[in-house]
Amino acid sequence: MMKKVLIMLLSISCLCACSKQIPTNPPSKKAAFLYRDESVSYIGEHFDRNKEYYYGTGISSLKIEGGKIVEGDTDIIPVYQGEELVFLILGGEENKIVDDDEILNGFNGNKNFVILEIENDLCLFDADSMTVIDGDPSFTLDDDLSSFLKKEFGAVIPENLFGKEKAIIKMKEPKGDGIIDDKTDPDNDHIIIRFKDGNREEQIRMYEEFCKGECETGENTSDIYIFYFDALSDADMNDLVERSKMLEYVEAASIDHENELIDPVTKT
Repeated sequence: MMKKVLIMLLSISCLCACSKQIPTNPPSKKAAFLYRDESVSYIGEHFDRNKEYYYGTGISSLKIEGGKIVEGDTDIIPVYQGEELVFLILGGEENKIVDDDEILNGFNGNKNFVILEIENDLCLFDADSMTVIDGDPSFTLDDDLSSFLKKEFGAVIPENLFGKEKAIIKMKEPKGDGIIDDKTDPDNDHIIIRFKDGNREEQIRMYEEFCKGECETGENTSDIYIFYFDALSDADMNDLVERSKMLEYVEAASIDHENELIDPVTKT
């Protein structure tokens, strides 16, 4: 069971806090899609595969080394079902899944925090508390460490990139066993569509007929849907995207490159 421990980060003066750059978690070392196997497997075992799932912007941990705050060794990748954070992927020497509700609740509505590795414990710190994400739930701060954190962070912990944007998770593997011919790319078997306001069932039906494919995304709050079809060449795929954008009921169409966050699903 996770344990919260109050810490004193507000005792340092504002002048001191403003006189230096406050450390914050940098972007994760690996793109979120590189954790696809772990995320898709976990979703398949614990959730409804037909709903919408997204990677959030991932961050790297920080750690204390030689009396300084430096980049750590762990990626923290959030995974959302719609707007709800449902689990974390911790990437390192061994990848882990964290789904404890109490830990996840520590992220809800909280943007001003920092995640630190302290020996074998991965901890989330905000202005007035500490949450152990991974490690010994009974871990507490000693006086020296508490004083060091006051000095480094002062009264203000800056907002970090965690979950700032979202990229849809492709739940289905490309059709076939590989490249069908020299022109066909097996990854070109789906397109991401955002519809305009309207009758959603009718829009999905019309677009399935248009792309000669099938919608694999259930009803969702973002109006983002994935349609799968037989794999296309790059030229045909680009043509499909451009023709899709011209449809009166389509707001946006995108090829899922997986290593790029998708602008239409920026998290608010």
